This record gives sequence, structure tokens and C-alpha cells, in this order.
Amino acid sequence: MAATGSDETGPKCIFLCGGGSGGHLTPGIAVAEELGRLYPDCRIVFLTSDRPVDRRLPELIHLPIGQLTVISLRIPPARDAFRKPWSFFPLMTLAFIGAIVANIRYWPDRVIGLGGIASVPGVLIGRLFRRRVLLMEQNTSMGSANQWLCRFADVLCTGLPLDSELSGNRRLRIIHTGIPLRRAFTSAISVASSHSDPAGIQGHLRILILGGSQGAARLNQLVVRALCSLEESGDWAILHQAGEADRDLVLNLYRSQGLNAEVRTFIDDVATEMRSCSIAISRAGATTIAELCSTETPAILVPLKTSARNHQVRNAEWYSLTSGLKWIDEDAEDAEDQIRFLLSEIKCNSEWQQNVHRRLPGNGHGAATAAVIGEILNGTK
Repeated sequence: MAATGSDETGPKCIFLCGGGSGGHLTPGIAVAEELGRLYPDCRIVFLTSDRPVDRRLPELIHLPIGQLTVISLRIPPARDAFRKPWSFFPLMTLAFIGAIVANIRYWPDRVIGLGGIASVPGVLIGRLFRRRVLLMEQNTSMGSANQWLCRFADVLCTGLPLDSELSGNRRLRIIHTGIPLRRAFTSAISVASSHSDPAGIQGHLRILILGGSQGAARLNQLVVRALCSLEESGDWAILHQAGEADRDLVLNLYRSQGLNAEVRTFIDDVATEMRSCSIAISRAGATTIAELCSTETPAILVPLKTSARNHQVRNAEWYSLTSGLKWIDEDAEDAEDQIRFLLSEIKCNSEWQQNVHRRLPGNGHGAATAAVIGEILNGTK
């Protein structure tokens, strides 16, 4: 059980290692904010990459400035190990050196791996310094980094049931905790009537389109075409997170079709937007889907077919069975028709919206975050 207040015997420093995407970072942010609330004297250190989404960490985490430290390591994409080995290995060497310096300077009590190649230097150096290592895996199919790092970890906290067994580390404890969500979603879980206004804003149904923290060109184009071809497209109030690379392109597509849409690079208060929308269209990262379920948001999932180990498709399949969320194959010839049909269905049939107004057990902020923190505190002196 996690503590309920400040405790002198609590941890002095916790490392959270990983990043590169919102799916990796968001559960770590939830855990970090709760640890900071419980233990005001505990320093929270993020070892991340220097990608744009990771550079926004200081803006996203609600912790006192003196309690939070973000260390950006220049970590190349994993694919560069084969495509550009002459640059990959020198950069990774520097990242490992950076992780060593951070460990010597802050001497963490625990090291938590959040996933992605950005987690590798921090986790391995943490193990070298004989720190207790925990990994967090949100998806049904483990990412390559976590799969490899399991042999060095003490505990693996899973968000969804894993679709394959692990081997190579008999001491590894696997704990199903659920997916930690930020406190912004706590009130969303308790408000069952948040989508109860079928008319939306000023008589419009509100649609939220989430292309992911790094954008999604195929999804953006598919959804825009589907919306533009709707006979009653003017009935929808559109908020579209398009990512930095696609924002201008998506905005121009809407304008060329005469649709008034709000297009953003990134949505900071996504919990509020989920609660206020009639339906969402989203990629199928496990964390995003857990947030949709916690806010009881009807959604159409469009999994990224090129995701590692095809984990987004498997996430979508699992959630569609357990929560009633719909999903489509973006490569299907009738993908646009399916989106149009589902949007028309929710517009004409409020029962579908009501049927998915339920939360998956164990995916709420309190249960999952407390379970992970309990494992972090286990054995802390």
C-alpha cells in the first residue's frame, strides 16, 4: 500500500527513464506526480531523450521546480543501429555516460523504466549501480526495449494482460497493476454524465481527433476525408490534434473543404476535451485508450499498423472486447466508409454512446498508480 502522506522513511530520489512518445511518458508522469505529492522531499529525476515531446516535460508535470529534474540525453532511434551504426553507437555511448553522471550525482533509490530505447541507458546503469529496477509496460505486446531489459529488472508492472510469456529472468516479478493515469482523470472517472449533452456545443456534436503526441499522417488524412464527405459534416464541432509536422497540412485540408475545425499541435488538458466530446477518433496506444475509458468517451480506434510488434492492433482488439470501443483497419478499402457510418450511428443512436459509458476496472488513477507506487516503495529504507 502506498503511503497517504509525507514520510521521513520514504524515498529520497527516484529515476524515471524513457520517453520518445506520450504513451511512454504519461504513465510515468502520473506516478511521478503522486510520488511528489506523497513525499515532498523526494527528488524526481526524468532521464529522457531530446525529442520534442520529451522536451515539454517541465511544462506537463505538476511538481515544484526544486523537486523535479529533467535530463535530456541525445538518444538516436533504434533503427539507426543498423542504418547508421557510425552515429548510433557514439551517441548511445554518450547517453550511457550521461546516465552514469546522473547516478553519481543523485544516487537514486529506485530506477523505473518507462519503455522505448530512451529507457535503456538509465535502466542498465541503474542496475550497474545495484539499484532496484522496475519496468512499466502498458501494451498487450511488450516493446522491444522492455522485452530486452526484463532480464535486468526486479519487477515488471503491466497495464494489460501480456500476450506472450517472458523468459530469461526467473527472479522477475510480474505484477498486473493497470495503467496509471494522471490526477486530471480522477474527476472524469466519477462523472458519469460528462457526455450527457447529445447536442454538444451550440447544437453541434463535438468530435475529438487524437493523432498521437507525434502526429499521424495517415490517420489525419483519412479522418479529414471522411468528415469532408459527410452529408451533415456541418453538424460537428471538430477539435483535431494533428502533431507538429501535420498541423498546417490538416488545417488547410479542412479549409479547402469549407469546414471550420480547430487544429492543434498538442492538447495539454486532454481529460477535459475527452469529457466534453461526443466521440473521439484515436490511435490505439494503451495509455490513450485507458484515458478514453476512464472518461467514458465513445471512440473509434484506428491502430497504427506499423507499431512495434503490432501492439496497437492487439490493444484495439482487447479493448473492443472488454469495453465496446470500435476499431477499424486504416488500410481497408472502405476505411472512410466505416468512419462515416460510425459517426452517423452515434449521431442517430444515443444507445451506443450510453453503452460504452463504463470504465475498465483497474485502469483508474487510484488503483493503478497506487499499485505501481507500492512496488516502488517495497523495501525502501
